[in-house]
Amino acid sequence: PDMIRDVQFYAGAAPADVPAATSAVVSVNSWDGAPRQGARDIDGAVDISAHAARLFVMGPIDRKEKATFAFAARRTYLEAYLQILKWAQVVDTAFSAPEFSEISGRLAYRPHPDHRILFTNLFAADSLKLVDSEDESLIEIDGVFELRNALFLSSIDHLWTPSDRFQWQTTVAYTFNQSFMNRDLGGVQSNKFVTHRGFARTDLTWTLDRYEIKLGADVSLFKDLAQGEIEDPRGFPDWAFSALGNFGIEQIELGDRPHYADASVYLQHIWRGPVQVRVGTRGRYAGATKEWLF
Repeated sequence: PDMIRDVQFYAGAAPADVPAATSAVVSVNSWDGAPRQGARDIDGAVDISAHAARLFVMGPIDRKEKATFAFAARRTYLEAYLQILKWAQVVDTAFSAPEFSEISGRLAYRPHPDHRILFTNLFAADSLKLVDSEDESLIEIDGVFELRNALFLSSIDHLWTPSDRFQWQTTVAYTFNQSFMNRDLGGVQSNKFVTHRGFARTDLTWTLDRYEIKLGADVSLFKDLAQGEIEDPRGFPDWAFSALGNFGIEQIELGDRPHYADASVYLQHIWRGPVQVRVGTRGRYAGATKEWLF
């Protein structure tokens, strides 16, 4: 939350620069490296709540404020409450609380008043593990259910603003996403998914009085790795949800997917008159299905 600058909500059609959307969109813009509220010293916060603790530190690195940094970390400790119940033998030692942690760091460098460069690294993970045991307690569990997810992101962003009416922004990023699940509750199932993604995007924005024109392009390269099996989802509609149980659904063996690309070009015009009018178009090549979408 400390790294968020502003949030915009679009209830109708998505802006043309949104990669893929079918309905409403929440657009979250992160901190751009500018000192907050004119602060010139190190600023920060330590927050300890009933379920989590967080740390946030930001400020300039040099006196000329050409370089600023921000560091944020957060960790939940709900498992500490559950440990007390385990000691009292109210719940089985198999019970566990979900755990969530994240660490993010950002460095902003301004070699020139017209140029700003952002370096960002982020790691986030969550897990939940229920393991069968034979402890005597009031509430017991018979089975294993384990979830682990992790995301790593690294990016470089450059913004050039030669005037108040023109800006050119380019971003290059890499993400590594991993998820693991193992269970013998409601049917045995174990799988692991790993996704590598390289991403590049560039935008040109021109503003004149009430008019704003934005032209941009983006490209992504994906590599999916998978092991284990999943239940065949093709017999259920996308909107249907079922409880955890063994319904005798056929298992599908997972395998690696070849590299595939996803690329887009878009153009958008905004007129801020008595009623704001936004018109845009987007052409996309979906490499996963080898289709052109507009």
